[in-house]
Amino acid sequence: MPTRRLRAAWPAYAIALLAAGIALVLRWGYGPVVHNHLPLLTMYAAVAFAAWYGGYGPGLLAATLGVVAAHFVGPEAGSARSTAGQLDMLPDLIVYAGGCLLLIGLGAGLRTALDRAADRQRLLEQEILERQRVEQKLREADRRKDEFLATLAHELRNPLHPIRTAAALLRDAAVTAPALHTAGEVIDRQVRQLSRLLDDLLDVARITQNNLALRSETLELGAIVDRALETARSLIEGRRHELTVSRPGVPVYVRGDGTRLEQVLFNLLDNAAKYTPDGGHLFLIVQAQDAYVNVTVRDGGIGIAPAFLPHVFEMFSRADNALERSSGGLGIGLALVRRLTELHGGTVEARSAGSGAGSEFIVRLPTVPAPSRQHAQDRTTQREPSVKHRVLVVDDNIDGADTMKAMLESIGNEVQVAYDGIVAIEAAASFLPQVVLLDIGLPKLNGYEVAQRIRKQSWGARAVLIAVSGWGQQEDKARASAAGFDHHLTKPVDLEELIDLLAAVRPANKLAS
Repeated sequence: MPTRRLRAAWPAYAIALLAAGIALVLRWGYGPVVHNHLPLLTMYAAVAFAAWYGGYGPGLLAATLGVVAAHFVGPEAGSARSTAGQLDMLPDLIVYAGGCLLLIGLGAGLRTALDRAADRQRLLEQEILERQRVEQKLREADRRKDEFLATLAHELRNPLHPIRTAAALLRDAAVTAPALHTAGEVIDRQVRQLSRLLDDLLDVARITQNNLALRSETLELGAIVDRALETARSLIEGRRHELTVSRPGVPVYVRGDGTRLEQVLFNLLDNAAKYTPDGGHLFLIVQAQDAYVNVTVRDGGIGIAPAFLPHVFEMFSRADNALERSSGGLGIGLALVRRLTELHGGTVEARSAGSGAGSEFIVRLPTVPAPSRQHAQDRTTQREPSVKHRVLVVDDNIDGADTMKAMLESIGNEVQVAYDGIVAIEAAASFLPQVVLLDIGLPKLNGYEVAQRIRKQSWGARAVLIAVSGWGQQEDKARASAAGFDHHLTKPVDLEELIDLLAAVRPANKLAS
């Protein structure tokens, strides 16, 4: 630090020497004119300049040089060296010293004020630049927000169009049975797409809040791959892609949340299918390597520009080209892939030779030993043959309650409905349901309160309470469990999951008819 300060200060001392030298030359020049009057006049200017330029140190150096010069330089130097001359110059030296101190103080003060003004100017310029950067970021964030909302509206309208068309087809009395079946499949497929979109949006919120929980268990990776392929099948077949799947000859096991790992693979397959022109070729390759397994999804699609490749996993990032915009995408799928993979102790890498050259995504996960056979048998769910139940459906959405009633009755259950919390309590007291499908956001009495009141009844202790709600975060499920619910299903309900829950109700939990 001292060395650096010295390097920074030496120009000021050099300027002080130069100013003093010029002052002495001038003094030598006008000496014959003024003789011994004002012998140090020019040094005042040198001291003032040195103090203004460099501060106290250079000013004192210039002042000291003036005193030395009075003894050895100039016309009066000889008399200054004599005792009488020194006595004669003493008043001048006193005046000179006082004047120098005043000039040094004024000059150094001016220098300090100028330096502070310059510092403030620099800070102001930096603040202006920082504010401009912040404003640019805000404008960019605002632009991306508007783009995101426009894209979200597009993504929501896409499945709503075929749903509305299929609904109109179902209302047509002249429609044939195959057309009815097709309409039902269309509605189911599009609702699943909407559900995935909403799930991704909720996961974004959980990731932002660092509140994404995993339900880890030992899993066979092949089963996860199969489920992801089945989920992506309709999109791949709809775009007439050819899909090649390569797997190892032996089972590979990983530790993690099966639903989340399926989400990772589906998002990669969905990404590859959407951004590859119709009739393309997709590859899914599973390779076990030492203590890891690589899952590669490769396509021959639009590729990734080199400038965009480092940002491909960023939230809401979307390549700026017409094909991608027409194919949809909110720019959150790959961000979820990276975060979910990292939560499982893995990594994900994107590769592409550039625009039009296709892309490759490699997910790398740690493997674990295969579970014991006894453990695998313990995890097998033993179901009873389908048993009919008395079911109370409670939902303030009348269409939702009535269609759920119709579906449950179609598979042989006895069903009643209620549209608010108070009516639900009254209906339950007379109907004595074995299973209650209970919405949370009810008028008059919310679902938590209804569940707590049911549990206080003698018959209610044995009933199976299933929360059916649009609130599906982990804290919502925990609150439902604390209120007395046995299960929590997030809307829109997966009907196969609901049927599985009904089939798992044991006879000991059922009331006598």
